[in-house]
Amino acid sequence: MDRHGHHLKTKKQHRSIFIHEDSLETLLTIREMYEKNYNVQRIETELSNHGFLTTIVIEDDEQKINAIEVLENLQKSNSVLHEKMNKQEEFNLVLIEQLKKQHEIINALKQTIETEKQVAVSEEAEKQVATSEEVEVKGKSWWNKIFSK
Repeated sequence: MDRHGHHLKTKKQHRSIFIHEDSLETLLTIREMYEKNYNVQRIETELSNHGFLTTIVIEDDEQKINAIEVLENLQKSNSVLHEKMNKQEEFNLVLIEQLKKQHEIINALKQTIETEKQVAVSEEAEKQVATSEEVEVKGKSWWNKIFSK
């Protein structure tokens, strides 16, 4: 049970361990392998080849990891990533709205500046016309000033 319990469906209550009916055949197979003098690693290999692999052996570290725990951790990580991704999408939508508002403000400012430029140009033209008229009036003799138009 200590070495191969992860291949069995068991339930522990207090000091008792209950084995599910589906695992009795696996338990008998384990017992037969020990009678044939198989070592623990060979039995693990045989059980993994014939059933659900519940242990992953990392040869570099020689560390065993329970596959069910790995899957649960992956599911937790996946749900955390989904949550963060949803928050990022919401944030992106807020940024897009802000960019649209800023674009509208910039366009309004451009129109205001363009209008002010046009007003300034027309005022400048009026000043030039007025200046040219003053020059014309100054250039005339007193006789022409009095009797003109």
